[in-house]
Formats: sequence, C-alpha cells, structure tokens
Amino acid sequence: MLAEERRLRIIELLREQKSVEIGELSELFAVAQETIRRDLKRLEDEGVLRRTHGGATIEGRQTIAPLSTRAEANRDEKERIGRKALEYVKEGDRIIIDGGTTTLQLALALKSNRRSASVVTNALNIALELAGLPELAIDVVGGTLSESSLTLIGPETERALARYRVSKVFLAASGITPEWGLGISNSFEAAVKQAMIEAADEVILLVDSTKLGKEGLVSFAPMKKVDRLITDEKADPTIIDAIARLGVDIEQV
Repeated sequence: MLAEERRLRIIELLREQKSVEIGELSELFAVAQETIRRDLKRLEDEGVLRRTHGGATIEGRQTIAPLSTRAEANRDEKERIGRKALEYVKEGDRIIIDGGTTTLQLALALKSNRRSASVVTNALNIALELAGLPELAIDVVGGTLSESSLTLIGPETERALARYRVSKVFLAASGITPEWGLGISNSFEAAVKQAMIEAADEVILLVDSTKLGKEGLVSFAPMKKVDRLITDEKADPTIIDAIARLGVDIEQV
C-alpha cells in the first residue's frame, strides 16, 4: 500500500471512529509505528486531524482529505481514466470539466494532446493547467472558493452554469452505488454538480474503482442521469453489472 493510500484509509477510519491509536494503525497496515507517526504529522500539518498522546482525533477538524493526498491515491488508474475520457472530446466540442482528481487527469491529457474545444470549469487547478493553450477557450464560473478542492461553489456558480449549454460534462463523485446514485461530501457541491448535469447533453462520470459501492454524504443524481461511466479494471463486477442494468455504458481501463 502506498503512503497516500494509507493516509486516506486513516482518514476513513477517523470518520468512522473519531479517534485512532498509533499501535492499532501500525498493526493494521503492517508498518512501523514511526511510519504512522509521520503519517499523522503530515495529516495534522494539512489540517485534517489533531494528534494526541498515542494517536489522533478529528474533533473540531475537517474530515475531507487534502487535495494533494487525494491526487496521489490511485494515480495510475486515474491517469488511464483521464486518457480514455479524452477520446470523447471531439474537435470543436463544448464541454464542462468538473473539479476532482480524476477529472484533472482529463485536463492533463487534453493539455498533452491538444485539440480545439471550449471548456467550462469550476476548478481553479484545472483552469490553470489549461491556461495559455491557443486551441482552448476557457470559461471559469464564479462562486465561493472551496479550499479543500480548489473549486468554486455556491448559488453564483449554479446561476452561471444555468447559462451554458454543452455537449458533455465530465463529472466527478466521491461515492457511487446503483441504489443511492452519485454522492458528494456536501450540499453546496451537490447543487453545482446538479447544475452541470442540467447544462449537458451527455453525462460522463470519471471515477476510480474505490468510489464504487460507497455512498457520498449527499446524493446529487440517480444513476439513470449518467450516460457513460469510465472506471478502472479493479471495480467490483457485481456493482458494475448492477450499474450496467440501469442503462449506463461502462468502460474499464
């Protein structure tokens, strides 16, 4: 297990238990206690947890992993998903790229394999990656900055998106189940994603397999709203089959 994946799992345990102990984590991940201490120090520096004697707690802290940690987790899978998603960006397309670590990989693929397109995004890091490319017209919708994701959210963002009509939206989610649908960590982000779906003729969901089978805190769309799911080959076949039965086209890379 990579360090980034281990730290994400520590955050998940903190969400469930509210506190963790170094000895238990050391046994769970089969690493030295000093390694766990370094993990906890890194997460404390990023504002995720508060270290205690012999462990850590999330009392009074955010429980969303920092963007840098999320970006490194399952990076190879996300890169493959991003490259596959690029195949659905045609010359002259009008698209929305949602904020997220997997959708960022689509932006990086688009940057490396230049083609003409109009891109709307609420993600500052995605806008910066694509800035200065003459083939692309970039619109950044306004709103309130979410520092944990570097996205702009809120009523102003929703109003701005309502003025657009695009051929495709490349969407992110923090959890997906056939029954619950698409989930995210808060209602503000959920409302923005709903506005993105309404603005697009086609909805393409980009998520790595770790998101499948998890329910996000807030549901923002049923699976029937999704036209295509691009994920990796590690996805649970049972979940993939259930999603496919709902009429979603699925590609695994």
